[in-house]
Amino acid sequence: ETGNVETAKAIYDTLAQNGQPRGIRRAALEGLLRAQGRTANATILEWFTSQDPERRIIASGHLESLDPSQLSGLLSRLSDLPAPSRLAVIEIATTRLGEAMLPVAISMAKGDNLELQLAGLRCLGILGDKSTIPLLLDLLSGDQPTGQVAQAALAQLPRADVVPALLD
Repeated sequence: ETGNVETAKAIYDTLAQNGQPRGIRRAALEGLLRAQGRTANATILEWFTSQDPERRIIASGHLESLDPSQLSGLLSRLSDLPAPSRLAVIEIATTRLGEAMLPVAISMAKGDNLELQLAGLRCLGILGDKSTIPLLLDLLSGDQPTGQVAQAALAQLPRADVVPALLD
């Protein structure tokens, strides 16, 4: 059986090379990950940070399988990642790591980069921490996308926490 797995990996590796038709290449990359079994997480990390957009796309679909320390490692390397990859890591980390992401989400929501600010606001809504209500209320009056996303984040928070803050 080990020989069969090694043969499959060799075939997938050949089909996963640049120059292959996109559909075949993606299927081969998926096959490589499945054939690796428990060691696939290292490959997911490698591919997610690679310059190869096809490998990044495949790896992004498997970020959920990373353990918390690997996810934290990706968070520490956010600035090295392309913008769409950063957003994927941030949102997955928020759902997986929960409250540990609150300082990161607040910092992003207060930042100057619109794309990261919107991601930070979405994360604040996911986290649902009432301590962020004043920040979200301040951002309601912001530019169009910021105000809308802040409103959506507030809508995710418990009404019992939001209503009194609105009345103040």
